[in-house]
Amino acid sequence: MNVDIESLGTFSRTAQTGAERAAQNLTGMTGIETAVDVTEVTLASADELGREDERIGVVIDFEGGIDGKSLLTFSPEGVETLLDTLLPGAGFEESAVKEVGNVVTSGFIDSWADHLETTIDISPPEYVEGSGEELLDATGFERDRAFVFRNRVGAVGEALDVEFHMFPDPDSMQEMLLGGDEKIPVEKFATLREMAETGAETASETISAMTGIDTGVDITQLNFVPVEDVPAELRDQKYVGVVLEFETALGGTS
Repeated sequence: MNVDIESLGTFSRTAQTGAERAAQNLTGMTGIETAVDVTEVTLASADELGREDERIGVVIDFEGGIDGKSLLTFSPEGVETLLDTLLPGAGFEESAVKEVGNVVTSGFIDSWADHLETTIDISPPEYVEGSGEELLDATGFERDRAFVFRNRVGAVGEALDVEFHMFPDPDSMQEMLLGGDEKIPVEKFATLREMAETGAETASETISAMTGIDTGVDITQLNFVPVEDVPAELRDQKYVGVVLEFETALGGTS
């Protein structure tokens, strides 16, 4: 598959718009003020997406201008917050989780329908719960590496974290990435990701040798994020470090 860089940037902004619509839908249903924390397009493998913590949510199929599956999940504490707001005193209701999932997912998908100027149909929500690996199995995510759109929505003053993963069908994604002149084979992105992993491991070994402190690499991902959204990828805390500029075939700043 060849990837058009400009299209990736457009998709990232579309995913951001979708996340904002989804947050508005969630706020409209619950009255809880929400905001989009992170939007990213990532070249990911199943190992990277699998999580150990338990999540609860829905899987929804979509087809039209883009085909694939979506996974919307909440933490167990987030589901309690939702249900206490929607159905005070009623206890756990699987149907309520499905209804919230349906409305919130519609916000994401509608932005893609608008961008593609077409209609995208969605299936009834399927309730899911479990660890990250179990939820990935529910989506049928089988490819070693594939493009994934990930959004995280948080709530102000409430224990409500929401994660949305959109898994486009590879053939559908291929059609969307045909435009533009700056096409790069997806295999090169995979190579860049492997280079980043090797570089991070080398840096870790160097720090250990210099300080005597055992270090390790926690996460290495290849994400496509607009420059203006980079601050959202960092935690709200002070950092100390250095900025290095390099001028080679792979120019840029680190």
